[in-house]
Amino acid sequence: MKRNMLLRRYVVDVGRYMVWLPSADMAGWTNVTTTSAECRVVKLHVHNHRENLEGFVKTSVKFPPRAGTHGVFAVNCEVCYTAKGLELTRVTVVDPSLQVVCDTFVKPDEEVIDYNTRFSGVGEGALNAKTSIRDVQAVLLNLFSTDPVLIGHSFEHSLYALKLIHTSVMDTTVLFPHRLGLPHKRSLKSLVADYLQRIIQEDGHDSSENATACMELVLRKVKEDLKGKK
Repeated sequence: MKRNMLLRRYVVDVGRYMVWLPSADMAGWTNVTTTSAECRVVKLHVHNHRENLEGFVKTSVKFPPRAGTHGVFAVNCEVCYTAKGLELTRVTVVDPSLQVVCDTFVKPDEEVIDYNTRFSGVGEGALNAKTSIRDVQAVLLNLFSTDPVLIGHSFEHSLYALKLIHTSVMDTTVLFPHRLGLPHKRSLKSLVADYLQRIIQEDGHDSSENATACMELVLRKVKEDLKGKK
């Protein structure tokens, strides 16, 4: 409980920075916000245009709040490309004790164009699950009220993937800013290497590993900031 109260003092807004441009041969799309070594061209056209604004849900006040619905949670999502753009394929929620309270694969509504496995760690076999984004939303709305602080890395992307509206959020790209300022952002992998002295994402992304890392980074920062005020 004490850890939750300390974390709730650190609430920040998220930013929105991502650019995609056609590849030179017009065979696909290239993410120009990554390093050149990470850019690639896919066989089919994919996009992340956020034109599908249907199906959003908003956390609500609960009276009285259910046990465990207040506090702090780290959330990480993985996505794939469909005809709708980016769709959710996995979501993980971790509490301040670093316990996973929710971890599930999600079946996209539309046919998958690109599983995005290189970055998401989610392949075709993992999406045999019948859980839909609406099932996930129901679980999260039951778990969260408006009170919890939700933590993530470049968190706007996860919130969009979940189609979830929540007002109290904490983004590690803001808590640990790039030395050049926005729109530059440090990767989660580099933050964990520098501040937690370990390597993550060696075999691709894993939402459980990423959510846990986000929570650990915030716990470390809160501890250091409070120590500096004594």
